[in-house]
Amino acid sequence: MTGTAFIPSAGLLRIAVRAVFAITLAVGALVVTAPPGSAIPESTIQSECDEAGGTYTTTVVDGKRYSRCCYRDVNNNQHCDHYTDGTYTYTNLVDPGTPLPTTPPPREGVVGPPATVVEPAPQPTPRPGAVVGPPATEVQPTFEPRPGTIVGLDPGAA
Repeated sequence: MTGTAFIPSAGLLRIAVRAVFAITLAVGALVVTAPPGSAIPESTIQSECDEAGGTYTTTVVDGKRYSRCCYRDVNNNQHCDHYTDGTYTYTNLVDPGTPLPTTPPPREGVVGPPATVVEPAPQPTPRPGAVVGPPATEVQPTFEPRPGTIVGLDPGAA
């Protein structure tokens, strides 16, 4: 028995290529329109918002649930995270707040640095047995020649 090879005609080949193309488009469309697997349960959005000290709100419009969590970051800027049907959509800056103080506020009207008490310097204490009196003054010796003495001559030279 002799075999013969099947050789498709050009028209049949075009039909096969178009069928493969159509199947590829159909599978791609199913992948693109499939519901996302990253939807977060509303209870998780709400609990995580509460843990961050934020404010959680939600509403349903035309069958879609819109949720948001507004919170302040470490620089005191207020942001809101937005979700649609449990899927994160975007974050926006709502209020660029003033920076948080780095030191606590003063208590009960106290303003400025703490007061410093200045104490007088201690007086020196004398040694036991020492006489305490007015400060000593240095006396400079004065030279007064005796009457009849010639000043400026060497007495041994005369």
